[in-house]
Amino acid sequence: MSDRSPSRSLENYPTDIVDWIIDHFDADAISYVHLLLEDLREDRLIRCALFLSKGSIKELEGAVSLGKTDYRDLIWSAEYDCKEARLRDFNRPFQKKT
Repeated sequence: MSDRSPSRSLENYPTDIVDWIIDHFDADAISYVHLLLEDLREDRLIRCALFLSKGSIKELEGAVSLGKTDYRDLIWSAEYDCKEARLRDFNRPFQKKT
């Protein structure tokens, strides 16, 4: 995982993350989404939080809070099922739906 500057702008996120934000949040919420995601700083954690949010600001706030408390819980919630099987790998970019 790479360390990111807390001041990185939305344009500096990987394309898959920017596309996901644009596809799932209203245009007037994007600045707030960016503000929330700055606290996570790592692409994997950002993807986990976005996935768990399902496009909901309230859910994103909860996911970011979880990630700030213990990033491992955020990863577990987004990538694993209750039987400890890994279902997703958010080290990799989001896949475009075809």
